[in-house]
Amino acid sequence: MTDSTLQNLSRRKTGSNIWLGYETSANHNDYSSVQPVKYEVLPDENAVGKAMFEEIERAANEKEGDLVIILLGGRGAQAMYLYINDLAQTEVIDNLLNRLHVFTQDALAPMRMDNGLSFTRDFKRLLGEAFFSKIKSFTPMQTDTNDLEGEMVKYLEKLESLGGVDIFFLG
Repeated sequence: MTDSTLQNLSRRKTGSNIWLGYETSANHNDYSSVQPVKYEVLPDENAVGKAMFEEIERAANEKEGDLVIILLGGRGAQAMYLYINDLAQTEVIDNLLNRLHVFTQDALAPMRMDNGLSFTRDFKRLLGEAFFSKIKSFTPMQTDTNDLEGEMVKYLEKLESLGGVDIFFLG
């Protein structure tokens, strides 16, 4: 995807809040593909982590080329990260990892990336060096900045330039 195909971001201010969105969808909500939520209760965090990993594998099998995923926290996600860390020590999932562009969905707290409480540092600890050496890219939200809005725009532009989100887990 080239820069010329990127959608233009629109900016709307409501009180002290700033909302970023795409101009083409600013006044339009398309709910035609919305499906009812089907809840499935799993026995523990490890089962949740394994199920989440299987969803990533399923998405990768259904798509050719790169896969864009957004990571977040939560105990099930942490179990998935440890599971992936173990697999990344081998070559078993290298074909999958080599296709991944990984983004984080962090809290918008003004925190340095190396802060022990940051999500980014926790992702790196749980997923391990082998994982990060095999993926195509890792893009955390840059929240330690004087221009948070500008950093969010850069984040969204990179996400869009890679074709948008393929899989995003809610915690």
